[in-house]
Amino acid sequence: MLTNPHARQGRGAGFSERIVAELEAMNVEVEPVHPESIEQIAPSLTAAVSRGADRVVLAGGDGLLHRALPTLSALSVDIGLVPVGTGNDFARALGLGSGIKHRRRRSLRDALRRALGPTRLIDLLDVSGRTVASVATAGFSGSVNRTANEMRLPLGAQKYTLATLLESTRLRPMPMRMLLDDAELIEREVAFVAIANTRFFGGGMAICPDADPTDGCLDIVIVDPLPAAKLLLLLPLVFSGRHVRHPAVSVHRAQHVDVAVGQPFWGDGEPLEIREGTIRCLPDAAKIAGCAVPVPALRCDGE
Repeated sequence: MLTNPHARQGRGAGFSERIVAELEAMNVEVEPVHPESIEQIAPSLTAAVSRGADRVVLAGGDGLLHRALPTLSALSVDIGLVPVGTGNDFARALGLGSGIKHRRRRSLRDALRRALGPTRLIDLLDVSGRTVASVATAGFSGSVNRTANEMRLPLGAQKYTLATLLESTRLRPMPMRMLLDDAELIEREVAFVAIANTRFFGGGMAICPDADPTDGCLDIVIVDPLPAAKLLLLLPLVFSGRHVRHPAVSVHRAQHVDVAVGQPFWGDGEPLEIREGTIRCLPDAAKIAGCAVPVPALRCDGE
């Protein structure tokens, strides 16, 4: 079981102990892994798997998943998720819940049962060599990510809503050039772009409502520049996915895109420091437990 290095003190440490106790009560042999820093996540996981671990349960949010996935995918180990982060967008998209209640034993046990259940192969994104689980985004949405990460309050997904309101006052168009599957060129100024493996970002915003992490495709949503007032009117529609009907929003699908943007990309709510490169789908790249995602009617690769 891997926990977030930032949760080693206070309630975070006590909650980790509760998870271990619950797993042991379920007759699961557990090896807690508590890396002291972000840099220690990869070697800690590699060492645990080399000692015989056949499943890694991640107790954290999208940030921990983002840092652990490259190693876990390369090791081809089964992955369970206990969503206790701020946004939990990847877990939400896979039907694993939007976050468990720390004080409710039933909520924790349900999450652990899912984390120990049958696995399913799930796609990932490769963003110029960086692995991303959910959404790579740049522009206004990236600025929202940065501001939300700097905020201590409010807790939970509400910080993304507040950060959106704050950033709307500083909204500026961003140049973008994108080539989809070596065939379709899109070149214009945009408010932001989201290139997705799963539906959600920003704590439950369905930015790419049709994204399916098992179809071998990237779902791409481009939002053209809007006045701040009109962008804020569009915001409530994002939670239901109805924003894609707006004339300023366009939706595309591809297996890979070559892209250059005016601001750095963010992935899974973390800075990527990449403005130009290739983003591609990595089909069947991770084995995730407990997923409730229907089998896609059509895959990009034709399978």
